[in-house]
Amino acid sequence: MIAYKGFVTVEKNDEKEIVRKANAVAFLFVDFERRVVLLISQQREPMIRRSNPRGIIIEVPAGTRDLKVGIKGLVVKEALEEIGKRIIPKQVKLLNQGVPLAVSPGWTTERIYLAYVETDLRSCMKKTSRVFGLKSHGERIKRRTVSFDELEQMTFADMKTFAIVQWFLKQIRTRRK
Repeated sequence: MIAYKGFVTVEKNDEKEIVRKANAVAFLFVDFERRVVLLISQQREPMIRRSNPRGIIIEVPAGTRDLKVGIKGLVVKEALEEIGKRIIPKQVKLLNQGVPLAVSPGWTTERIYLAYVETDLRSCMKKTSRVFGLKSHGERIKRRTVSFDELEQMTFADMKTFAIVQWFLKQIRTRRK
């Protein structure tokens, strides 16, 4: 039985509820020459807490698979929407051999693909008050370039960002050896 249908669908049976949601992609932009990555900050209503009254978190760009453009095509689309950066699909490298990861396998069908893109981030490093994202989705996204050293000291509020950053930090530690 469908209990709710909207951005997600909630199905309810005698034993449990299952949230059906489209798969997503999350990605990290990396500039090895300048030793920086690109993160974003935005308000996330579910993250509002006494310690974070506006619910603003720092995270990697991401998007829900709402078009039939493929995973790499979705990264291209979201990169332009969320950070104003033009890339092409062949720049996108999928992590975990392209296998998506369950977001929370006990209650939702959503899986997330993780990716990274090596690119020149000079244009994103300039100070700007420009806000990105789709107004129709209520997005007010700000870019933030972070040095590799700063990245190693950061903590994160969401699993997708933590997972990609940990993978990336392992890569740069391996490169140093």
